[in-house]
Amino acid sequence: MDKRLNSSVYGLLNFFITAETEGMFRDFTDKFFEKMDFYEASFENQLQAQEEEFETELNSRKDTLITGLVLIRRILQCFKLMILIIW
Repeated sequence: MDKRLNSSVYGLLNFFITAETEGMFRDFTDKFFEKMDFYEASFENQLQAQEEEFETELNSRKDTLITGLVLIRRILQCFKLMILIIW
């Protein structure tokens, strides 16, 4: 049976020995928020890089699509001209 929380058994020891938990908690929260700020900045940087990569890819595909549409239009114009010549 666990008697660590029973003050009648360990009360005298707890009276003489105290743990300074305030400092430990402050150190923990400081480190926690430091890491949180680091990961938040890292996430923001990664998000920015992905947005830039997406914009670059999108613009590249737009250019390819426009080039393809221009080519299709020219081909259709040639067919139209060929049909006019045949008639």
